[in-house]
Amino acid sequence: MRAKEFINEEINPDILNPKFKHLLEIDGLDYTATVEPDKFSPQGGLRLVIKCVDKATHAGTGKFNVHENSKGDQWLESSITWVNPNYRGQNIASNIYAYAKMLGNDIKPSSDRTPAGKDMWSAWERSGEAKHLMKEEINPDILDTRFSHKQKIGDYTYTAKTEPHIFNGKEKSPFFVISCYDGDKKVGTATFYTSFRNYLVSHLISVHPEYQKKGIASTMYAYARMLGNTVEPSGHQLPPGKKMWKAWKKSGEAKHLMKEDEPIISNPREAAKAWIEKVYAKYPTTMQNNHVMVWGEGDSQQFAMFELVPSFSKRGAVEVKWFQAYPLRAGVGSRAMKELQALAREDGISLTLFPWDKGQVSQAKLTKFYKGQGFKPVAKGSKSMAWDHAINETKHRQRTILAAVHSIAN
Repeated sequence: MRAKEFINEEINPDILNPKFKHLLEIDGLDYTATVEPDKFSPQGGLRLVIKCVDKATHAGTGKFNVHENSKGDQWLESSITWVNPNYRGQNIASNIYAYAKMLGNDIKPSSDRTPAGKDMWSAWERSGEAKHLMKEEINPDILDTRFSHKQKIGDYTYTAKTEPHIFNGKEKSPFFVISCYDGDKKVGTATFYTSFRNYLVSHLISVHPEYQKKGIASTMYAYARMLGNTVEPSGHQLPPGKKMWKAWKKSGEAKHLMKEDEPIISNPREAAKAWIEKVYAKYPTTMQNNHVMVWGEGDSQQFAMFELVPSFSKRGAVEVKWFQAYPLRAGVGSRAMKELQALAREDGISLTLFPWDKGQVSQAKLTKFYKGQGFKPVAKGSKSMAWDHAINETKHRQRTILAAVHSIAN
């Protein structure tokens, strides 16, 4: 589809019906088109919402406003285009635009595009093909005041929700609020502006005096990032805020909160295969057709055998098809799995597995062991398990940020 084909200035009148709904599958992902009230426009009206879902995972969203000139010509302009960081490189943004066009609408570039949006339209105009993705902005889910999320991190429970923002009697873009609880006691709050569209900016952050210097502030920022948002420092930071961001930049953690230029891999399965080859190259020794990690020599030798294949249960992940450590109950299995997870974390790879039920160790004990390594059932009651690099990377970053904050404090 060529960019110039978007610009004919008319829309499908069906999308002005609040009951409009359409469903389409593209490359194994489900795209839905619906209409919602445009509550952020002074003129009101409706906007077209196209959402991409991979089973239960929100992979991307595009929201388009209807515009009209004095001649009565109508067209769509994007107000939000967002792609889940784990789904970049799969043409989701361009598919969203193509789907909007396929429904009978003409699309023009927005006059207040982000730099990433300008880059995408420039690429379309140069090449004539819709192949380039927009970088992540704000997760559009958080702009819905019904949004709610909860996450246990370390000793505390963190919640995320969206709250109305009323200023001088007028409704503004909502606040995104993250709170930290120790049991039922609220011990920290971080409030972010969402009005900048392509990133969050801190409005107010507070931590109860008894809970300061425990990494709560940095964890609230990391949690906001984990939910798919870019976070930028405020231009009006208080001294503690300046100190915190200075520590993050010194340690390299700030780059994890702000927008990153990440490599785009067009085929997640190929990425999984490439990672397997990388791991096998690091551990070339084989035993019984499995690759082996070996430690020590002679009678004190320890080893872990493993086989890796692209996962069929999780897009872009790697299945640990076989995993066996010797000697048993000597910490070898934990050591080997941590090594695989460290390598996976470096390249943004998630791991899946199925605890074997016919081995020397019972399936129940294996399941308990893998849970101790951060694996979780893929669904309630399922025996298949997954280790999500994104969630575990957040925990890893939090530990790094905590260390940086403590070093500054001390």
